[in-house]
Amino acid sequence: MDCDITVSSEIETLFVDPVGDIRRAVDSALAALDVDAMTDGELATELVRLRRQTDRIESVLTEMSVKARQRGVGLTAGYASTPAWQSWQTGQSRGAVGQIIRAGELVEPLPETGRRWREGEITSTAVALIAAARVPGNDDKLVACEAQFLALAQRRDHKSLRIATQHFAALARADGSRPTNPDGITLSPVGDRTVVSGELHSDTAETVTHALQAFTVKPDDADDSTPAERRAAALVRICELALRFGTDAGGAKPSVSYVVRRAEPGQPAEPTVGMFTGILDPWDRDRILCDCDLSRIVIGPKGETLDVGRATPTWPTAIRKGIVVRDQGCQWPGCEVPAPWCDAHHFVHWEHGGITAVSNGFLLCRRHHTFHHRHPEWKITFDDQRVRVFRPDGRELDRDPWAHLERAA
Repeated sequence: MDCDITVSSEIETLFVDPVGDIRRAVDSALAALDVDAMTDGELATELVRLRRQTDRIESVLTEMSVKARQRGVGLTAGYASTPAWQSWQTGQSRGAVGQIIRAGELVEPLPETGRRWREGEITSTAVALIAAARVPGNDDKLVACEAQFLALAQRRDHKSLRIATQHFAALARADGSRPTNPDGITLSPVGDRTVVSGELHSDTAETVTHALQAFTVKPDDADDSTPAERRAAALVRICELALRFGTDAGGAKPSVSYVVRRAEPGQPAEPTVGMFTGILDPWDRDRILCDCDLSRIVIGPKGETLDVGRATPTWPTAIRKGIVVRDQGCQWPGCEVPAPWCDAHHFVHWEHGGITAVSNGFLLCRRHHTFHHRHPEWKITFDDQRVRVFRPDGRELDRDPWAHLERAA
């Protein structure tokens, strides 16, 4: 007997949907989330934990963005580039997409940075700072500095990390490979408003920022204006004065402050630091030093050489400059108020026998300075360099906001 048997087999393909899994997990978590029912302590903890998990997801987003560009995703749909397609699809600006891709590309030469980012040990902000320090042709030097950058990133010391990465980039460009983008400012009318945007090199940015800071009104408790609003008012005031007094000032030297440290023979070059904008490129430093007024501030390894003893509780200009050079801003953990808006605080109070010296002073913004004097139960220690703050129960107010949280899974 002849049999005609047809066997039909279907191979079922299992589709893995990791992003869908994340969405379902988020939906479930949001459904159970009741922010109004949280205590202040719970709200503080959960807010930081949520930011931590967001950073982890952002690490995956950057990896996907790099792969999408490598594969030319979006080009077949008529877009000029994958970043243009991603900008349109996600609603992010081209600049924001570019930052995402640069952060993702950093993982190739620095895989340990990528691993710690994905595991939630460092923030997206830290990765962006390291990525901004990348200079073509210098990846080997960047790899050599990875451990130092990661040490700062894991402590959440973004202020020090910003200075370190800017210094790295300035040294890497010291061979003359200056960024090709010129300074530029754009005024774009939008309805009855005008959008002012621009990009400046470090030396010109220092001049502009110094002027804005000088004319920006310091906030007080009764002032509910935003920093952006106060800077806008300062810019208008500067322009009004410039128009009032004319533009025939000639070649007057601007009053801008930089900190230049003299390196000893055989020692690595120290960075030149602007009071507001950070590290100055070496060629700009050399140009400025050709025509400027120099103030010499001698700083020992612990900043202890500037001293006027017990003569006065008032901080002389030279000593305050020495403290500003060392601190750069408010030393209260987590505070980033810049030095011009800070008070110099006696660690050992003058009325208790403390001296007016760099070794006995550090910067606190007005809010934290007032808080410290009104709440003596909060203790502060100071070792000529680092300020540590302790709550009344003895727990340290850590500079790492994640220190008390369990490590992310």
